[in-house]
Amino acid sequence: MKKLLLALFLFVSYSTVNAQFSENFDGGTVNMVNSGPGTWTIDNTLSTSAPNSYRGQYTLNSYTSLETPANTIDATGKAFVVLSFKQICKIEFVDSAKIEVSVDGGITWVKLYDHGISNQNCIYLGNSPSFQANESFSESSYGLTWDPGNVTTPTNSWWQTETFDISQLAAFQPDIRIRFKSLDVQNIGAARYGWNIDDLNVQLATCELNAPTFGVITPNLSGTIYSVNPVDIDADILDASGVPQGNAQLFWMINGGPVQEFQPGFGMFDASGSGVGHYFGTISDNGNPFSDGDTICWWIQATDGSGCNNVSFYPPSGQAGCKQFIASTGVRIPYCDSFDNPFPVWHADSTSIGDLWTLGTPANGSLNAAHSGSNVWGIGLTTAYNSSDESYLLSPVFDFSLISVANLTFWLNYNTEGNAFGQYDGARIEYALNSASPVWQVLGNSGGNSQVQNNWYNTANLTSSSLPAWNGNSNGWQNHLIN
Repeated sequence: MKKLLLALFLFVSYSTVNAQFSENFDGGTVNMVNSGPGTWTIDNTLSTSAPNSYRGQYTLNSYTSLETPANTIDATGKAFVVLSFKQICKIEFVDSAKIEVSVDGGITWVKLYDHGISNQNCIYLGNSPSFQANESFSESSYGLTWDPGNVTTPTNSWWQTETFDISQLAAFQPDIRIRFKSLDVQNIGAARYGWNIDDLNVQLATCELNAPTFGVITPNLSGTIYSVNPVDIDADILDASGVPQGNAQLFWMINGGPVQEFQPGFGMFDASGSGVGHYFGTISDNGNPFSDGDTICWWIQATDGSGCNNVSFYPPSGQAGCKQFIASTGVRIPYCDSFDNPFPVWHADSTSIGDLWTLGTPANGSLNAAHSGSNVWGIGLTTAYNSSDESYLLSPVFDFSLISVANLTFWLNYNTEGNAFGQYDGARIEYALNSASPVWQVLGNSGGNSQVQNNWYNTANLTSSSLPAWNGNSNGWQNHLIN
């Protein structure tokens, strides 16, 4: 099968060193300052820590702002400062709710922004897909979650967690102030519920507070893999303080048995040599191949080198939510499939471009019946395929370990673009010998008929790919064979 690459970017809770400022709006007095013409009031209908949150509202051509008090956040001697809070920002998508920081007693305020490592004054660790572009929040910050464009009353299912590393602005500063400011940008009124804040925290530390983050995991094993050989896992693990050798640990269990670890005490290899980058390890049965049908549950733990020992897991819940795959030797030979089985083992590759291969009954011109039974796999079962399609149909993995001679034969019905000026479209068969990390090669060539292949590719050099293929019109079903 084709190798699956899954980009996972996670932030898992950091190690708390010193909670310098905290406000959950559930006490008798709110330790915040309303510094604008708008209003901030207790809201006992929405909260993440019951019973209250704090709700900000503004009127036409106005704004509202909420500040932490003077001299309540002192980062003297502290190099890392992290702001976190929960929010529902139900203000119009054309309006703006921004976070600002002052380190000079509130004389000047700086808006938080993060456009990437080369253009940022903070590190945004929340999940809004639009904050980095807009430098602010609104009802459109989380797609459809906050029902943008409509006057809707929020529910507690709308809460989102926001985290900002503001060390670049606030490290070592003796009087840090944080302001939440929302304003009517387009001067068309406030006609929305407002901005709700809950569980506000500012945490300080002499060492980094952010846990490592996981990037690409390759292969990201799940489901059934058609190999019982040990599997190499590559992981991108990033952290500002680095993840030292021995601190990236690959664990797994086989059929619910004892926990095994790659290189106990030494951890995954640090391929980058820098503690910030690429790590790899191997999952096996105590160094041996798996047995056919084994279920393997695996996870990775990463601890940074900050001194605060911030820990994160992939998957996020570690062993409790481990990734799971089944090791299989594959489909045995001989094999026959008319594609009428209610449990198909072939599948369309999701990385295809354009139309996908479809399993069903054909009804499109000359492709109006299966060769046998009712179903076929095809592109254009009922309508013509589209321009620029690049579609793949993947077989199960076949086990040839006991086979010395084998033939592949099948029936094919095709009608693809081609004329005197070029053979533009067509189909070919590829194979790979390693299902975990496949390298795809063209099966056979355009040599016509022989003892090795019969009725094989009719075009040596397809215009669209420069590879051999079946091209043109087969005028119905044709049988093809290769040894």
